[in-house]
Amino acid sequence: MWLTGYVLNDKGRAVDKREVFVQQAGVRLLRAASVLTPHRAGPPRSAADRLGFKETGVSR
Repeated sequence: MWLTGYVLNDKGRAVDKREVFVQQAGVRLLRAASVLTPHRAGPPRSAADRLGFKETGVSR
């Protein structure tokens, strides 16, 4: 199964496309949170920060 994601710039616009092939047996469905958390004030975060991605030091 192919999964497609997009790299977002600081304005939330897609600037690059990423695709990864995964085996369906290794994919797990996660349930959405039942309670929405309020938006917190502060400086805007990058899409990677919002999604919890960590810097790997690997470039393509």
